[in-house]
Amino acid sequence: MNKLNETELEQINGGFNISGTLINSLSSIIKTIHSVGQSLGSSIRRMSTNKLCRV
Repeated sequence: MNKLNETELEQINGGFNISGTLINSLSSIIKTIHSVGQSLGSSIRRMSTNKLCRV
């Protein structure tokens, strides 16, 4: 294995790696946003039609 000099070290570019953890976290974020939107939309619909549950 050869050692790299300073100019060769400066020319190294890193890669982009998609891991399972990244995909899992993005999936979790999308599910959370969908759930919040669904709950908010349902609340707005129930309030506009005056079909609220009494507590």
